[in-house]
Order: sequence, then C-alpha cells, then structure tokens
Amino acid sequence: MKLLRTLTFSACFTVVLSVHARGAFADGPKPISDQAPSKPAPAAPAEATKPRAARDVLFDPKGFGPVDPTTAKIVKNVEETCHESPFSRDGMSPAEEAKCNVQVARLIGRGALAVPAIFARLNDREGLESYYARTRLYHVLGRQHDQRVRAALVDALVWIGDTEPEDHAIDGPMIEESLTQAFGGAPAPTPPWVEEPVVEAWSEARSGAARWADFARVHRGKSRGYIVSETMTRARKELASSDASAAYRAISSLMLHAPREAGRAAEAYASREGLADEQQSAFENLASEAEWKSSADYVRGARM
Repeated sequence: MKLLRTLTFSACFTVVLSVHARGAFADGPKPISDQAPSKPAPAAPAEATKPRAARDVLFDPKGFGPVDPTTAKIVKNVEETCHESPFSRDGMSPAEEAKCNVQVARLIGRGALAVPAIFARLNDREGLESYYARTRLYHVLGRQHDQRVRAALVDALVWIGDTEPEDHAIDGPMIEESLTQAFGGAPAPTPPWVEEPVVEAWSEARSGAARWADFARVHRGKSRGYIVSETMTRARKELASSDASAAYRAISSLMLHAPREAGRAAEAYASREGLADEQQSAFENLASEAEWKSSADYVRGARM
C-alpha cells in the first residue's frame, strides 16, 4: 500500500512538472509542502540588481530640483569661454583663462542651483566638446561639499563601470577628481612598486568605482572638514613608517592639503638607506608632484 501511494505521487508529480515546466522556470522554485524544512531564501531576481542599467544618462537628477534658466546660461558661458583650441599647443592664453575663471566663479556663486544645471549639461553631451570645460563643470560640483552631490558622483562612477558607455569613458577621472574635492580625501593609492594584475579598461573602471563606493560608505555623514582633519592626522602618524607602502599612502594623502609638508616627507623618505630602486624613484616622483602642487599656478587653479 505504501509503495502504491509512492508510485501514484511520483506519477502525479511528473505530470505537474511536465505541464508547468515553463512556469516553474519563469517563477522560480515552488514549495512542495508546507511541512518542508525551511531553506535559505533564493537570490533576488536579476531585474532587482540592475537599477543603474535602466538609466540611460550619467547623472540621476532626482531630488536636485528643476534647472534654473539663469544658471543654465552661465553653464553655457563656461562651456563657450573655457574652450581651448585643439590646434593650440599652449592651451588657452592668460586672457582667455581669465574670462573662463570669471564664468566659473559666477557658476560657483549660484550655489546649489548649479547642480541640476550641470547635471543636465553633462547628461546631454551633444556639442560639449571641450575637455577643459568639462573639467571646470566637475570642479564646480566638487566645490558643493553637499553629501547628496557626493552620492550622485559616486553613483555616476558606478554607472560608467556598469554600462561601459564610450562617450562617458573620459568622465571617470574627472568624477574622481571632483569626489576628492568634495570629500577632502580619497581612497588610498596603491604604491607603484606593488604589482597588480593587468586588466581591461572597464574592469579597472569598475574597481575604481568600488573603491570610491567603499570610501563613501566609510565617510557617510561626515563633514568635509572632519574628513580633512581625520586624513591629515592619520597621515602624519605614518609619514616615517618603516613600512614603505604605508609611508607612500600617508604622503599621498597629506599632499591633498599640505603639499609642501608632503614634499619634505617624500624627499626624506627617498634618501633612506636600503630602499629598493623602484621605491626610491616612487618617493622622488612624489616629491616632484608636491613641488608642482605647491606652485602658485596650481594653487590659483585649485582655488578657482
């Protein structure tokens, strides 16, 4: 009798699977009995993991308000005046750069109104050909020091890695620079003597986006001033570390806010006995970078 019931159940179950196979594959596994032991919940359907892929623009403008017409005109002015000729070997002339800086300052002065206008222009890449104009728009975003803008920038960076848009590939480094401004810090760099696997460009973009997403989670809710103070305090403790990698990361972090001090620390570390040639060269390069970032031209551009 038990055998008969078992065979009957098996036959019925086979028929059900045959008739409803299509539905089973579409809807996921169904519980055979309410008495079955509990199992871990199945993975979320693929659609639930693709919120960014459904977006076809770089920035999500929701929550930032409508585009202000006056501010949009200033964005257009930045685009037109901060335009270097592709045929010029020296870039913009001092007079041209001064005109550009005036428009950038006007845009910074618009405060939060600048954000939706810049997002709209960067989302619509039609005619936006000037590399320098794009860097200036991202510079203004970095000057906002608004946690919502930070989140939007990180989201845009992740979107680039997810969707691999050729027309936005160049935006990745600009967004990272803008994030460094907005946070007052950045993910720790990998020392150049540490070997890393060679990967294709989009994989590298996704890795960079993941580092920034982690950095943003760690610093969520912190003000820029707090992050700067925290970064410099930690960096100064490790400037002379016996671990060359720790010292390299510390000097790189300190350079964001105190390049002269970072340059002195890099020169001192480069002169240490027993460093491998590639390590010594890396610290010498840091010292050269610090010298440039201490120059009047660099400081003037960073403050604009």
